[in-house]
Amino acid sequence: MLGFLKRNQRTSNSETKTNAYVAMVRSNLDYCATVWNPYQKEQVKKVEMVQRHAARYATNRYRNTSSVGSMLEEIDWESLENRRVKSQLTLLYKVTYNDIDTLYTDIFASHQKSFIPNSDFSTALNVTVKLYLMAIVRFDEVDENVDVSIGIEVRWDDAGFNWNPSSYGNAEYIIMSHTDVWTPKLVLVNSVETYEPIGKNYDLFVTIYYNGSVSIANGDVMSAKCTSNVYKFPFDSQTCDLNFVVWGISANDINLKADSNPVDLSFYTPNSDWSLESYTGETIVNNGYSNFKMTFTVKRAPLYYNIVVACPTILFSLLNPLVFLLPIESGDRIGLSTTILLSYAIFLTMVRMAVPGSSNPMSLLLVMMIVTITFSGITVAVTIYKSSLYHRDPQSKLNNVFKFFGSKVPWRQRLVAIRPGSKDIETVSVNSSTEIPITWKDVCNGLDKYMMVLSYFSFLLLMWHISLLLLYDYFTKKKRISLFSNTTG
Repeated sequence: MLGFLKRNQRTSNSETKTNAYVAMVRSNLDYCATVWNPYQKEQVKKVEMVQRHAARYATNRYRNTSSVGSMLEEIDWESLENRRVKSQLTLLYKVTYNDIDTLYTDIFASHQKSFIPNSDFSTALNVTVKLYLMAIVRFDEVDENVDVSIGIEVRWDDAGFNWNPSSYGNAEYIIMSHTDVWTPKLVLVNSVETYEPIGKNYDLFVTIYYNGSVSIANGDVMSAKCTSNVYKFPFDSQTCDLNFVVWGISANDINLKADSNPVDLSFYTPNSDWSLESYTGETIVNNGYSNFKMTFTVKRAPLYYNIVVACPTILFSLLNPLVFLLPIESGDRIGLSTTILLSYAIFLTMVRMAVPGSSNPMSLLLVMMIVTITFSGITVAVTIYKSSLYHRDPQSKLNNVFKFFGSKVPWRQRLVAIRPGSKDIETVSVNSSTEIPITWKDVCNGLDKYMMVLSYFSFLLLMWHISLLLLYDYFTKKKRISLFSNTTG
């Protein structure tokens, strides 16, 4: 047929030759490409030879100056090799699909997805649970909520799913929609949202193996209740639980078992604010239900809060006592103390969202902030009162308390005695016979010294107490917790 076309269409254009080839020759080549025996190489060569001659015929290139591959690309012809591969894949798909279709029909002929697939109802069906912790999305200390991204793999045995792989094209497992088989409906008990089975709103798939083992993988971003303790904020650690049960089915019917590796971090993405310190997975029986319980501990990254909240608070605490160094005569004491108080009040307004507003218990940093602003207010009041003392009538009588602050200070006043006609200077201690009258200025100076010493002593005592609590918690917790420790229930 190709020779006939060559003899009668020698002067035709390439498009006409191509149309004639496709209509009269190509169909025969396609048929030969799909049914030949691939081991008979001579037949393969003959069919390929016809394809090459047809390519030169259609492009009017009868000399061997161009490759057949380039000519096929130029006229956009599919090679016979591609046609043969497509045919083999189609045949393989038909054979495999028929085997799977037959397998599906056989194993689901008597399957009831409404019943628990337990072969022995005298014992509970064992369901193995493995949890994949993907990420810690958010932790809210005030509302006591933790949002986590998790995946859960569940495995169990169904005696109704057993077949011989050799009878079904060596198919050792099949994958199908979870709506076609019975699956355990796991529910997060301590959820702060609705009590719905995990993955209810997703199109999930189950894998059924020839030995009766069935597995399903689901997951979601879940919000759980987690009791928080911000007493040592921002150096606090929080421990949370995730409790899963098959809601409505008691431990007598379904027994949840933890996998040999109950919590897997293969897909875990670290959180910038919280680092994972430890995690465990175990199964327990609580209120007649079999529970899979995951416990994890996270530690807050304190650097941001130290720079933004703690350091400015310490700076304000150190600035407050410096007010007592200013001379009362300058008149800047009240202005400076009031400025510090207002500045810290504005600072508290700016950082109030960064500090947890929990009162059970209240954080040490928040206590320190309250003490700082309280002391700033006391400093303003004391400064105003001392200013009024300084300007009192010098003839007004001093009571014993004011005399104490004006005279009984750690450094005793001394007189400088100069003998007439002598160049020697003698320092003489003041006694009752040579007592210098105590003025209101002396009282104010004494109060300044006492208030400064008392202020810094109180600040150092507070810092020492907070540091002691934090160090004690750090060293005791270091003994109790090993980093990324696993516990199998």
